[in-house]
Amino acid sequence: INPYRFAAAGGGSDPDYSSVGLLLHCDGANNSTTFTDNSGTPKTVTAQADAKISTTSPKFGTGSCSLDGTGDYLLVTGNTVFDFSGDFCWEAWVYLTSGANSGFFGSGLGSLYYGVYSNCIIVGNGGINPFLNVTSFTPYLNAWTHVACTRSGSTMRHFINGDIKETVTSLIPFNAGGGNVHVGYSSSLGYITGKMDDVRLTKGVARYTASFTAPTAAFPNS
Repeated sequence: INPYRFAAAGGGSDPDYSSVGLLLHCDGANNSTTFTDNSGTPKTVTAQADAKISTTSPKFGTGSCSLDGTGDYLLVTGNTVFDFSGDFCWEAWVYLTSGANSGFFGSGLGSLYYGVYSNCIIVGNGGINPFLNVTSFTPYLNAWTHVACTRSGSTMRHFINGDIKETVTSLIPFNAGGGNVHVGYSSSLGYITGKMDDVRLTKGVARYTASFTAPTAAFPNS
């Protein structure tokens, strides 16, 4: 376990902040559709359909992203940071009120999807069968849950609330084009019903390679 990495997971300063490509705290006024990227290189984030900020019981801060499962998601304009051919860490807090198929994240070019399918959490690449498949997700409904997917070299890992759930070696290539990214939706899995908070993508760093303590504060902005 690398405590240096995990200290950055909740409060304080982040030694890997320069590698953060997307950081959404989802704070703001109730029902606002303005979502700010707090990474060092802010991206344009556009609320789709009825996606909006809810100030009711966020995980951290003043708000979370509310998604009703019928076309709601956040569209993040394409950028080279969304090239998933190397190491990375996708993570977020999710509060699902439905176990229906739904995507936490998805690449607009279909190169990476991560979310819920048939009562499991899965990670996959376009039309290729998923290569991380974590069962027994149902008990995590109606509760804030930290999810993280990392890639270090050819090793993919998946974590729920800091506990490592599966490790697999995969040489499956990811898209190198850096297309748009969807938060709360994947074309392979569908739309989330529930909320998301503190969404973070780190490029070039697989922050977690062993079980860790889930973040206890919002991710830092520096």
